Amino acid sequence: MKHVPALDGLRGIAILLVIGVHVNFAIPGGWLGVELFFVLSGFLITSLLIGEWSTTDAVSVRAFYRRRVYRLVPALVFLLAAYTAVIGGRQALGFGGDLGHSLSGVGYALIYLSNVVDPMSIPLELHHTWSLAQEEQFYLVWPLALLALVRVGVGPRVLAVFLVAVLVGTQAEFRINSLVVGCIAGVLFSYGLVTRVPLLPATIALAPAAALVWMFDYDTKSNEMILVFAIPCGIVVLAAVTTPEWWAVRIFELPVLRWFGKISYGLYLWHWPLIVAVGWELGVPLAVAAAALSYRFVEQPFLRRRKRTAHRSARQPWFRRRLDPEPATTG
Repeated sequence: MKHVPALDGLRGIAILLVIGVHVNFAIPGGWLGVELFFVLSGFLITSLLIGEWSTTDAVSVRAFYRRRVYRLVPALVFLLAAYTAVIGGRQALGFGGDLGHSLSGVGYALIYLSNVVDPMSIPLELHHTWSLAQEEQFYLVWPLALLALVRVGVGPRVLAVFLVAVLVGTQAEFRINSLVVGCIAGVLFSYGLVTRVPLLPATIALAPAAALVWMFDYDTKSNEMILVFAIPCGIVVLAAVTTPEWWAVRIFELPVLRWFGKISYGLYLWHWPLIVAVGWELGVPLAVAAAALSYRFVEQPFLRRRKRTAHRSARQPWFRRRLDPEPATTG
């Protein structure tokens, strides 16, 4: 799948929603921006894996996980190193604080377990890393499950039904609604089951998502509410990639939204610790600056390195449609 600028804009909207709820709850339901990130992640990962499988009859899982490491870990390590240095400096200067508690939070964030441990064991500044852990755990399970299913011949419609069953069956226990909705959208797109979203349904889908963002705060959240938000987001994502003439696509492609989308990962990492530390008035602009620097000097160098190693990694696929005498390549 070629690069879709509108998806950058949707990431920009997602991070602005998250920041909006952390600026004195200016956007009450801005916490749903995380769910929009999840929908996008499920869609993109599913689409890329199915696309690689359909094109080459093979998928390099090693290359997939290497790409995830290059994309996600350096910026996180950069944040956690800066946080540890500040906490250690405060301790050395006699300003107090529980260094052990802070370091344990850093450890949980670094190994992506922030969402399964007692929140009291994680410093407030790092509470937002729960979503990173949720997504990484998804990356560990879904690609292997997806490739196992397609390798044994599960067709696209059965795959979509399977995902709907997962969505229904896990409603009461797991916060994976938005990720699964994104996966369903990815299956529908990748196999051509949806080649175009009619403009009217696409526009109507914006209404419930916008209403939830402006009407419901975090205290009223529920799995059902998240699902009511995630399904329209899945429709919007499908419309953004299949129906470029839709008027909303022009909004998603605004340069400012796309720019925030490009730095959204670093901005998510930095905005909450800085807001906790110095307040939103100073914390938000500092976070934007830190995210821009992270994107330029941390994320982009590793992204370039990822591209250089992609071809070498692709020579050893772990999943293949058939046993060939010569290894398949992903181009």
